[in-house]
Order: sequence, then structure tokens, then C-alpha cells
Amino acid sequence: MAHGFGPLGLHRIWAGHRADHTHMRDVMLAAGLRPEATLRELFHTQGLWHDVTTYAALAHEWRRSATPAEQAVLTGDHMLQAV
Repeated sequence: MAHGFGPLGLHRIWAGHRADHTHMRDVMLAAGLRPEATLRELFHTQGLWHDVTTYAALAHEWRRSATPAEQAVLTGDHMLQAV
């Protein structure tokens, strides 16, 4: 997330997972993504239609909760430590 919002200059990062993969909710929340929508029966595989839950983070919101290590990536300070 820090690389996307820092060096890459992204404004928005989004992701999704099959709604029946419930453990992925915790992964998405831990990354700083917030739930947005459920796309009903988005794709068909193995004989079933699957819903997809989408999540997103906006740079200006995500930066407020960034850890010190993530802040270093956002500002480029992590590169100074690597040299």
C-alpha cells in the first residue's frame, strides 16, 4: 500500500475476493482497505456463480493510519536507509 500511494503516486487502490472466502475480509482490513460493495454473481466457475466483495483505500485516508515504516516508504526515507 505504501509503495502504491508513495513512489507510484496512486490515488486509489482496490481489491476484491470471492465472498465465500471469508478469511480474506481480515486480510483486506489489515491492509487498510475498506469494504465497498458486493458484486453479485460476478463470475461462474466449477458450476457455480460467485459473488465478489470489493474493498478500496484512498491515499489521503490511508496515509493518516500509516505506520512509521510505511511513512518512510511514502516519503522515500526507506531508500536512504538501504544505501
